[in-house]
Amino acid sequence: MKVFVKVMWVIAGIALIIGGVSAFFNPISAFLMWEYILGGAFVVSGLAGILAYFAGRNVMLGAGWVLADGILSIIFGGMIIFGKYSEGFLAITVSAIVGIWLIISGVNNLSRSFDMHRLGAKGWGWLTFWGLICIIGGVLVFCNPLVSAVGIVSGLLIGLPLIVGGVAMLFRCLTTDIET
Repeated sequence: MKVFVKVMWVIAGIALIIGGVSAFFNPISAFLMWEYILGGAFVVSGLAGILAYFAGRNVMLGAGWVLADGILSIIFGGMIIFGKYSEGFLAITVSAIVGIWLIISGVNNLSRSFDMHRLGAKGWGWLTFWGLICIIGGVLVFCNPLVSAVGIVSGLLIGLPLIVGGVAMLFRCLTTDIET
């Protein structure tokens, strides 16, 4: 089961990175498809988190954070994909959702990294780094949703958080944790 969970983290990380790169380098496509790119990446990320929770909940420190991150990612992804709002309202709403998601993911990464450090596991520093990057990005996006909405429309703020989240998931896979 340990290998399966790591494979799911890799798939989710790659999905986030591909979504981020496509949004970052093709802003016109990102503008036309940003709900589906961002929402789909959130759903894939959430599914990986929930599978990781069920695979290692008995031995994983911070398992509740992993489950909460997975559930919220799926909820936010569904809101983005299926929400029928006006473009301006949706852009600001998505900015707030991206900000909240980044903060929650950052706290999740920090929590896991501190547990890993306490247990002497390798790779905890990378999770700390990516957790801080996610939190900083989330605060910047969440505190200024109007500017973030303009960035999302251009593709920049869709791509960057997805790439950062994808890299964080890949590092989660590469770290040595107790079970996942």
